[in-house]
Amino acid sequence: MGSELVTEEHIYLISPDVGRDWKDLLRGLSIKEKAIENLSLDLKHETINEQCIQGLIKWKERDPQLATIKTLAIALRNVGCFDALLTLQKLR
Repeated sequence: MGSELVTEEHIYLISPDVGRDWKDLLRGLSIKEKAIENLSLDLKHETINEQCIQGLIKWKERDPQLATIKTLAIALRNVGCFDALLTLQKLR
């Protein structure tokens, strides 16, 4: 996995596999705790899948050039989201 940029399609397809680990994943992607708390509060009536999608989109928008497949794959591995990692690998 390389320096290709993460797309919204990637985000939509891996989010169901990330599930309840979405906050840990965002922490692994260097999203500040306050931003994660705000997302959680703003999206408290949404599904976990939607919370994950919105969090990853926020990460991607924060610095699009650093939102690479490799960075996301490392974070997924570190958090233990192996199903999401496999999904991401299949998209290549």
